[in-house]
Amino acid sequence: MGHKKEIPLPHLEVLEKNQEKPMPCAVPGCLKLAECRAPLSPERIYEYQWFCREHARAFNEAWNYFSGKSPGEIEEHIRKDTIGDRPTRTYNLPPGMERIWRNKILRDFSLGGQEGEAPVFGKQAALPKEVRDALVVFGYTAFPGKEALRIRFRALVKEHHPDRHGGSPQSEENIKKINHAWQILKNFMG
Repeated sequence: MGHKKEIPLPHLEVLEKNQEKPMPCAVPGCLKLAECRAPLSPERIYEYQWFCREHARAFNEAWNYFSGKSPGEIEEHIRKDTIGDRPTRTYNLPPGMERIWRNKILRDFSLGGQEGEAPVFGKQAALPKEVRDALVVFGYTAFPGKEALRIRFRALVKEHHPDRHGGSPQSEENIKKINHAWQILKNFMG
């Protein structure tokens, strides 16, 4: 088997040296044994001072990594921390290229992507397009379950029934769409 190459970490070497010999707490006048390490300052976090437990607790309560930093510096730190403190670069795509890439990626991974079609993710991606369209007729974007669909179907039929609207052609068209969507969903649910 190969031997892993050890990476030198100077701040840990200092820590190990300091742990070899017992030392008193860094607080003047305290004679207790120092058991806990703490950074010297936010700028020197790999250099340590040693405290007894009582003074380490007090130090930790008062510690504020961001003290003395401007809101801009804090925001910059958060932004860098979000990306692992590594530089990022923009793609600088030509106009319209972002849309082309997005649609290609969505198509290649079977997530939609044609013009005017919203991408479908997660469990919805597994549903056939006609089932997704039927769910839209019922006012859903995700599959709510059989009982919820049954209740919604009954409510839509009552709301759009032609007898309630004096036999209007629009309500007849609506009830046809609702019934067609219900048949698709019933067949899908089995």
